[in-house]
Amino acid sequence: MAKDAPKSKEQKAAKEQVSLEVPNDLLMEKVTEKLKLLNYETGFCQRKRPHWKPLHHLYFTSPQAGNPTEQFYYFANLVAWLVGLCGRTLNPPAQHDDPNTVCTNIVVEMKGLGLSNAVNFPPAKLKQGHGDAVCRVLQSLVDQALGATNFAFQKPVYPADTYNEEAQDDDGGDIIGVIQDDDTAGLGQQDDDNDEYVVGGKPGGPGEEDVIDDNAMIESTINPEEWKLELERVAPQLRTMVIADSKDWRSHLDRAKHSLEVIKKVLPESKTNLERIQRDISGTLERLESREEYVNSHFDLQVREYRGFREQLSQMQNQYHKSTENVAELANELSRISEELEQVKQTKEERENNISDTSPLIKIKNAIQTVQSELTELSVRIGVVEHDLMKTLHKASIERKLGKR
Repeated sequence: MAKDAPKSKEQKAAKEQVSLEVPNDLLMEKVTEKLKLLNYETGFCQRKRPHWKPLHHLYFTSPQAGNPTEQFYYFANLVAWLVGLCGRTLNPPAQHDDPNTVCTNIVVEMKGLGLSNAVNFPPAKLKQGHGDAVCRVLQSLVDQALGATNFAFQKPVYPADTYNEEAQDDDGGDIIGVIQDDDTAGLGQQDDDNDEYVVGGKPGGPGEEDVIDDNAMIESTINPEEWKLELERVAPQLRTMVIADSKDWRSHLDRAKHSLEVIKKVLPESKTNLERIQRDISGTLERLESREEYVNSHFDLQVREYRGFREQLSQMQNQYHKSTENVAELANELSRISEELEQVKQTKEERENNISDTSPLIKIKNAIQTVQSELTELSVRIGVVEHDLMKTLHKASIERKLGKR
C-alpha cells in the first residue's frame, strides 16, 4: 500500500498537467505579445540584412508555405537572441549548419538556464521548426528573459466612470420628457393645482358638493393668457421631429402639383423648340432624298460595276477559304506521315543496333566457358569418387579372401 500511494500521486499530477496544457495558438499569441515587451522588433529583427519579418500569432504553430528550412532558421536565431538576454551566450546558427547539432545546443542551453522541465522531449522535435515543442521552448525563454530584464507587470488602472446620467436621444440631445430643474417648480404648481381644471375643484380637497357627475361638462378655469405665456416659455425646450413618409399620398400629391406647375411653365418654350427642330429635320430629309435620287440617276453604271466586283470578291473569298481548308488537311496528313516515318526510322535504328550488338554472343561464349569449367571440375570429382570406390572395393575383396583363409 505504501508503494501504491506515490504512483497515484504521480498519476494525478500527470492528469492535472495534461488538463492544464495550453493550445499552441494561445501559446504563440502570448509569445508574440511578450516579445513586443522585449522590443524584439528593434533588438532582433533589425540585426539582419535584410531585416527579419515580425512574427504573426500562428507562425510557429504549423508549417509555413515556402522554404521549410527558413522557419527553423528563424526559430534558432530567435532562441540565440533570447538566451543572450538571459545572460548566457549561444552563437546564432548559420543557414548551412547541421540542424541536429543546433537542436542539441539549444537543449543544452535550456538546461543550463534551469529550464529542464520545458525540454522533456528529444531534440529532434525542434528540427521541424514548428509544433508544441517549439512554442513551449519560446514561452519558457521569453518568461526567463523578462525576469532577467527585471520586467514586472503593474496593476491595471481603471478610469473613473464618466457616464452621462441624463438620457439622450438619437441626435445626442435631451429627450423631450426631461425637464430642467428650474422648470420643475412652475410645472409642479400646475400639478398641484390640477383640481382647478374641473368645475368646483378647490385646493382644499373634494367634498360632497365637489363630486362631479360623469356626464357633466368639463370646463377649465386656467387663464388663457397664462397658458400662452407658459407655452411660449416651454416650447423652445421641446424638440419635434417630423419625418416625411415617401409613401404618404399627400407627399405624392404635392410632388405631382409641383411637377404640373413646372411643366406648364416649360411646355410653351419647349413646344416651339421641338416644332422648329422638326421643321429642320424634315427639310434635311427632303434634301437628302433629292440628293440620293440624283446620285442614283447619274451613278447607276458605277453601282452595277461595284456590285459585280463585290460578287467576284465573294467568289474569290470562298475559293480562298476552300483552298485554306485543303492546305490545312494536307498539312495534317503531312505531319501524320512524318510521325509515322520517324517511328519507322526509330524502329530501324533499334533493330540495326540489336543486329550489330555482339554482347549476346560474348555472354554466350562466357556461359559456354563457365559450363566447360564446371564440367571439368565435375569430371575430376567423378574420377576421385571412382578411385575411392575402386579402392574401397579392392580392400573389401582382400578382406573377404583373408577371411576365407
